Amino acid sequence: MSSQPLVSVIVPVYNVADYLPRCVDSLLRQTYPRIEIILVDDGSTDRSSLLCDQYAKQHPHVQVIHQKNAGLPAARNTGLANMHGEFFTFVDADDWVDPKSYELLVAQTIKNNTDFTSCDFCFVSEKRRIERSFDLKKAPGHLLPDQLLFGLLKTYNFSVANKLFRSSWVGDTRFDPAYTIAEDLCFLFKLIKKGATVAHVNKPLYFYCQRQDSIMHTGSSHGWCLAMQMAISVYNEFEYTILPGLQALLLDHVLTRASIFALMALLDGQESYERVLQARQILQKHRSFVFTQTNMGWIGKIFVAFLCLCPQLTARICRVPFINQQFLKIFTSRVLA
Repeated sequence: MSSQPLVSVIVPVYNVADYLPRCVDSLLRQTYPRIEIILVDDGSTDRSSLLCDQYAKQHPHVQVIHQKNAGLPAARNTGLANMHGEFFTFVDADDWVDPKSYELLVAQTIKNNTDFTSCDFCFVSEKRRIERSFDLKKAPGHLLPDQLLFGLLKTYNFSVANKLFRSSWVGDTRFDPAYTIAEDLCFLFKLIKKGATVAHVNKPLYFYCQRQDSIMHTGSSHGWCLAMQMAISVYNEFEYTILPGLQALLLDHVLTRASIFALMALLDGQESYERVLQARQILQKHRSFVFTQTNMGWIGKIFVAFLCLCPQLTARICRVPFINQQFLKIFTSRVLA
């Protein structure tokens, strides 16, 4: 048993008392014998802190770190600074994992000597359950940066929660605290430059709880602005790639982020209208691509059409209280889902 590598599981915790037991209990039920569970209490104001302490008291391989509220990226960085595993992974405190998750992920990682191994997701809400496959298993050996980026974009395999990382490969790479949205992408884009050997487990081992009050569903337009800017910088960095199809995937990513930012900025009024016009310029420049080749849903495409044709009218419509609320419901249920 002792010869098996240690897996560090980092769980940021913030006001999730209703969900935390399901999450931690799923980690305690793991069939893989060598894991350390690091609960990073990010200044919770509900019963989450007490629950964390109770788990640590009852289970010697559960560690609790209490800190002032600093946000999800900072909490993950705290976990990275205090882990000891040869491999590590992340679990959001309102999600849970299959009992065989780390047994299967470690076995696949050792078998293929990978830098990271991913698995399929299962999105779960009160109304539906959707499985998402992110198959990277056909990747031939070590992937160059553009090959790795292509694989992640092609499969929308952006989350860090469905991946087991080799600690030596990640090194001192950390999350950027400025990114309150798309922090996973920012972290992965830093690692992409290294290239990687990857593998995949074709089974949904991670269960993602879709809550309307989660960070993804309540993020401000400022966060989406940063996400758009990051997408543009990655697009520019790989502008001259010769890998077929990568440029189209990158442009799709930029345009999707630009449309989400523009919509959120008009809905919450937290960003200047000039920034919305900048996003509009990007969308207008590539409007034929938006309607023919992007994976953007029809709701998003209709919004882009209105924004490109009559931006001032679109902005006024978004400020009407009733319409604003309806747009926001569409945004959370369709655009982000």
